[in-house]
Amino acid sequence: LGITYATGPVTVGAQISHDDTNAGTERTTKAMGITFNVSDNLSVGYQRLADEYNRTTTDDTARFNGLTAAYSMGNIGIKFVANDVSNLGGTQGTSDEAKELSLSFAF
Repeated sequence: LGITYATGPVTVGAQISHDDTNAGTERTTKAMGITFNVSDNLSVGYQRLADEYNRTTTDDTARFNGLTAAYSMGNIGIKFVANDVSNLGGTQGTSDEAKELSLSFAF
């Protein structure tokens, strides 16, 4: 189930899903995000996600945070993404992070 709402330069979205197809593990995912269009060429956003693992022996929640920015100038696009996660895959004490900068050209 998901919903988005846009007003002016701001878009807000939320989503929830549940998966119990794997025997012994149920997962409930809750996500939300907000994006702000600074101008016709620049947008920034923030996303947050919680992935709850309900197992027969333990329950853990993976938490993701993301920051995005995109700038376009004619046929050139510059994009930046920074993400981090704790309790990756529902495993207590694990973490990871990634940052990416990309440049694209359209012909």
